[in-house]
Amino acid sequence: MEHYVYDSDGLFKYSIICSDQSLSKNMELIPEECGVLEYVETPIDIEKKYFDGANSVIDRPEMEMILSNTIEIVADGIQTANIDGIPTPCKLLIDGYPQEDITEPSLSFTLDVAGVYIFEFIRAPYINKKILVTAI
Repeated sequence: MEHYVYDSDGLFKYSIICSDQSLSKNMELIPEECGVLEYVETPIDIEKKYFDGANSVIDRPEMEMILSNTIEIVADGIQTANIDGIPTPCKLLIDGYPQEDITEPSLSFTLDVAGVYIFEFIRAPYINKKILVTAI
């Protein structure tokens, strides 16, 4: 039987395929702040679904930011790019490195080093949003 481990926000972390008896013997391996949902219908796409806490597995909404999935900016430290419609509070990773949490629905930034950057916005229950930023 497939079991799904979810965090306090209802986001699925991983699935475990085992019997109920085997799961009960190994509950200490599951983080204390997590819950376990037994789900016997079709498999859950853990990137696109979440557990609402009321025994329902529902679709994670898309972040409705006002932009395309790519941004191009001049790497001069002067030209500003803006991202609007960010759900708050929101975590931001740039190339996988955590940044300060976003507390406003808009983000303005400049870059002074040419390169390609991946901005990832993380906010439960939304699907994580990745934006490719090219600084030339």
